[in-house]
Amino acid sequence: MSHTRRAKTLKPEEVKGERLVIDGFNVLSVVLSALEGRVLLLGTDGFVRDIAALARKIKVSPLLLNSLVLVLLALVRLSPAESMFYYDAQVSRSALAAVTTREVMARLGLKGRAELVSKADKASVSVADAVVCSADSVILDLGARLFDLGGLVASMVSPEGIIDIGALIECAHSGVGGLEAHVT
Repeated sequence: MSHTRRAKTLKPEEVKGERLVIDGFNVLSVVLSALEGRVLLLGTDGFVRDIAALARKIKVSPLLLNSLVLVLLALVRLSPAESMFYYDAQVSRSALAAVTTREVMARLGLKGRAELVSKADKASVSVADAVVCSADSVILDLGARLFDLGGLVASMVSPEGIIDIGALIECAHSGVGGLEAHVT
């Protein structure tokens, strides 16, 4: 699976002029954890995952909206043709996230939209010819082209908080001496 996902993944410079579909709360959750100084995991597929999301329910808060602004500023630099954010409607105050996304996108001159949907993961893979931005394994398997937007922003916010699972596996295979080479 990791090799298949990597083969479908675009580099940041390849996003320019592309149409992006963004699994809103999934991407924002990764950035939120980076802002909070929580540990994130870099999977063997190259995508950064938020392990805190397994234990917490996502809620729209000022810090989550700060995460949104960081994501949108990254999009300005990436220059996609269009960015479509999908937010799960059942999340409390999700309408605020969608409205804020639209307002900040307009102020930054970003083309796109933000919508409330019953299932953001399903909506994210339903747009033909778009690059899917998420760290959800199901979405990554279904998407034809992928980009780790949350991981990109998290790596700028808190690179020291990202644990590389592939490096740990490699260390386990090479013994303690291999671990010393990866500890700074």
